Amino acid sequence: WPQPQVSTSELQWLRAVFEAADSNRSGVLERSDLRTLLNAANMAGVGREALEEALGSKRVVRGMRLVGQLNFAQAAQLLLTLQMSRADEVAALFRKYCAEARQTRSVASAATSRGAGSFASADSAQPRMTLEEWAAFQREEQGEESEERARALFEGYHHELREQQLRRDGAARDSTGAVLGGALARIGAPDPSLSLADFRQLLLHATNTAVDQRATAAEAHVFAHPLSHYWISCSHNSYLVGDQLTSRASADMYRRVLLEGCRCIEVDLADGADGEPEVTHVHALTSRVKFIDVLRAIDEAAFETSPLPVIISVEMHCGPEQQRRCSDLMRSVFGAKLLLPDEAYRYAATLTPESLAGRVLIKGKPEREVAPRGPKSGGSSSAEAVSGASRLRSSLVAFAGCRGSVAEARHEPQ
Repeated sequence: WPQPQVSTSELQWLRAVFEAADSNRSGVLERSDLRTLLNAANMAGVGREALEEALGSKRVVRGMRLVGQLNFAQAAQLLLTLQMSRADEVAALFRKYCAEARQTRSVASAATSRGAGSFASADSAQPRMTLEEWAAFQREEQGEESEERARALFEGYHHELREQQLRRDGAARDSTGAVLGGALARIGAPDPSLSLADFRQLLLHATNTAVDQRATAAEAHVFAHPLSHYWISCSHNSYLVGDQLTSRASADMYRRVLLEGCRCIEVDLADGADGEPEVTHVHALTSRVKFIDVLRAIDEAAFETSPLPVIISVEMHCGPEQQRRCSDLMRSVFGAKLLLPDEAYRYAATLTPESLAGRVLIKGKPEREVAPRGPKSGGSSSAEAVSGASRLRSSLVAFAGCRGSVAEARHEPQ
């Protein structure tokens, strides 16, 4: 099943809702999971008739329980379809200005008339708004007299969709940012129209805000001071969905806080039983998530909302072997974006938010040199191991030149 064509923030929300409903972590929803899904999506008031219409088959729902299963793509499309109610104010505006929508009995019906199996191609059957109709909506409802600006919003949104598709397809980019492998030729030009889902996204898009971003943007020189001169928006125990004692750890939480503008996130690392480091609240009853999944989530969302550098505050509880594995994973996932110790030491005096735009910094504490315990006969070998562990921990401190000042800039003590 294809992934839903939505913005990064909405996809993250859909994932969080699906995971909340997937009680046994099987990757599919069954029976009573349907009610949990609706509650998690704040759709508890949706009735059986609306569900049957959205799913397109009366055989799929029995007493508000699923007969059969839904995977993530199907559940996401169900939630998106339920949002397209005829009583919806946004849907009413869409019908008012979209000629195709006025010719159908319901905006949602096009997505459901062919049955539950129609989710994969539902978007292509939905009414679509043209550029001219979007410009009319902007003029009549939004008070936007500039047709040029209406066109820029419309075309900018489609350009962003195209870029998201390129990233999803894993198109390789060289050091200059040029797209390799003919990805553009494969994807082609985006459909120059808007479905109802697109219309919703564009209304909420940052480019359609009532505030002139150019008037509120900080001047360039504001970010030309040393990094330690700034208050930094930080997140504590970033991986936890709920409380700090028993809640679930999720890589999606990193996507959420980064999309909300956070620039310093915390990662607590512990040895994984299979040799792969894991993120968890050590000495608590929280669940665990693989470090590699956390790194991929960070890499995906780090600079979606801001080019300012992202600082990963590492609390290290791994042994020497998995510390080395942590280092390898960060180098592999972040690549050239990762600020390495040699570069940090060499340019420590000139590291500013401006010069570090698009970079990932690792912050941590090097282990103190402590005399090893045990028989004296093994002291030399043990001391060498402790010294090696210290060097490994020190290597994780990428922003070594300003360790103290960055720590002091946090909103809350560690």
